[in-house]
Amino acid sequence: DADRVAVLQATGGTTGTLKLAQLTHRGLIANATQISTWMNCRAGQERFLAVLPMFHVFGLTTCLVAPVFNASSMVLMTRFNAPEMLGLVRRERTTVVPVVPAICAALCDELERQEAKEHRKPAPLDSVRLCVSGAAPLPAPAIERFLKATGAPVIEGYGLTEASPVTHVNLLGKPRPGSIGLPVPDTRVRIVDPDGDPNHPRDVAPGEAGEMYVSGPQVMLGYFANPEQTRTALFTDPSGDVWLRTGDVVRMDAEG
Repeated sequence: DADRVAVLQATGGTTGTLKLAQLTHRGLIANATQISTWMNCRAGQERFLAVLPMFHVFGLTTCLVAPVFNASSMVLMTRFNAPEMLGLVRRERTTVVPVVPAICAALCDELERQEAKEHRKPAPLDSVRLCVSGAAPLPAPAIERFLKATGAPVIEGYGLTEASPVTHVNLLGKPRPGSIGLPVPDTRVRIVDPDGDPNHPRDVAPGEAGEMYVSGPQVMLGYFANPEQTRTALFTDPSGDVWLRTGDVVRMDAEG
């Protein structure tokens, strides 16, 4: 049954207490479909470098579920090491590389060290058509530095464990530094007054800051054996649609 729980994904979130998000088969496959569409994945042709830990929801979806969904080759690393990762990318000709900002910085450090040692710029990572960064903010200077050092584009995305996890990604070829990007397909967003009644949320005006709610097929069923936290995290509107209260304050510009 696609609506049965597939994974109990551990998360601390902002509360500091361990919770288990109930992610369904449908939700995980939906998120793999969403990000595969966004990344223009070619079935049977991609080569994913899987360096992120698969016990974390970002690694689970981007380094395991999505590659399998796309019949991709998977190049596995059990532990991050910058020189080793660069060697793997070049030798295995990987095409999609999910990363976090700390990995981006470490790869840049290593390439700059190699350049200083050999007095010439290392060859670009020309097989990589896309790096997707999540789990922490990616500052604009880091994006520019990564492209300069590797020759590969990196785009920032946003998600949370309770959404399997990806809800937003920047556009490939038209990133907006400092932004989490646009909602992925079939994902709706509301930005509501954070000081209003949580059971009757009021949407704020465009450009105004508010708490982000998201709704889509990737949203969890709730927290395992924790109805109180589930009621805090999930809101059902009068139409019967379930919304996840992200707890994050955002603003939306004219382009969404």
